[in-house]
Amino acid sequence: MLAQGLSSFLADTMLVTDVQQVLKLSMTYQLGSSGVQIIKRYMLDTYMKCCGGSVREAMNMDMVSFAMEMVRSNSVADRLVGVRILDRILSVHKYRGLALMRLRASSNTVASVVSMLGLKNKTREEENTRGHAANVVLWLSPDLLVESFPGALHMVSSLLTLKTTTAMARRNPQSSSNVSIELTWLGVKILNKVMDDPDNCKKVTDADDHVMSSIVDLTAVSDDIDSSSISWSPVIEEIIEEAVQVLHKLVRTTGDAGRVLRCKTSENLHVLRNIRKILEHPNSHTKLLTEAIGVVACLALDEIGKEEIGSSPRIVKKLVSFLVPETATPSSRVELAKSAVEALVMLAVDSTSIAWKILEELKPENIQQLVEMLSSDSTELRTMVAKLLGSLRVNSKPEHAHYNRTIDSQLPLVNSHACIFVFSFGVCVQLYIH
Repeated sequence: MLAQGLSSFLADTMLVTDVQQVLKLSMTYQLGSSGVQIIKRYMLDTYMKCCGGSVREAMNMDMVSFAMEMVRSNSVADRLVGVRILDRILSVHKYRGLALMRLRASSNTVASVVSMLGLKNKTREEENTRGHAANVVLWLSPDLLVESFPGALHMVSSLLTLKTTTAMARRNPQSSSNVSIELTWLGVKILNKVMDDPDNCKKVTDADDHVMSSIVDLTAVSDDIDSSSISWSPVIEEIIEEAVQVLHKLVRTTGDAGRVLRCKTSENLHVLRNIRKILEHPNSHTKLLTEAIGVVACLALDEIGKEEIGSSPRIVKKLVSFLVPETATPSSRVELAKSAVEALVMLAVDSTSIAWKILEELKPENIQQLVEMLSSDSTELRTMVAKLLGSLRVNSKPEHAHYNRTIDSQLPLVNSHACIFVFSFGVCVQLYIH
């Protein structure tokens, strides 16, 4: 009450020049409709510091340091003011760099902002605070070390407030669920940037299963294969793509942590179903498809994952179809073919049964396309294709003799790119050169 009274007193006694200065500051930092009230509160705090004898502190308190101080407050109302100011300042390119540098230097402030993500949305104030905090954390996420902020993954995943993107699509666009969609969008964007750091990916192994399951849920697309779009709005489509990217980054993690993450992912019953639907959907674009195929390739490194993929003929069939994809641009065709070849190699290696399934799906034009890829400009693609042809040749049956003749005709190219074939007693043994 005292603060409100003093604020009103200061507002009533401001000169015209003071009012103009307040408005100028509000516009400079793009504080929006609440800018005047924020500036008044800033003036009040500096005035109170001066009255308390902290003149130097008051003189040194700019808008960023004021916001950081408010963020660390125990009052939800004050924290909302502080995080709103930070959100507005970070939206101004001119001040963003310096503001981020000062924020990163204050771990207590960052920890306080991260903790705001876990508010329960019981009031409009808490809802607004979460939204502004998520915007701020999104700016901080490229350099955010999960290890330094215990519970950060749980806080961020709490933003994924809707179970699936299919559920989002069925909501009335004008309903209050727009807040949930926005928070989910922010949450998955934060996770995607955070997971660029392999050390952060490894920390997911220590988190509860809610983090992984929340990400997997967001990779779901509609059961209606004839729908006119993969999603129901650009925002939802972006959420699906970001979620698949996060999943891909997790399953391609190296070391023991990677093995644990791939095992956890393989055990989730919804993962391959969701990936299959993405691969089959007529409106899946190249970037989304390559990320989804990348998930398949990584899961093939897990024993359970490889078995599950091998038992899904529809996934194998789609991967084979991408060897000759129908896309608009040559670069997209190469990108899709490269991803499909890599996934098929990972599946065929050390698995005769899956190699047979791949051979059953192959058509003469597919084999010819693979042979032509041996002359591709991409060294990586040539190497992967050679490995795939070698693996298929080793595991072929007599009924695949017509394919073998095509492969054998290109044996010098295959050898030069990836492997050496040793023929003994009619058996082809492949020794991979890594």
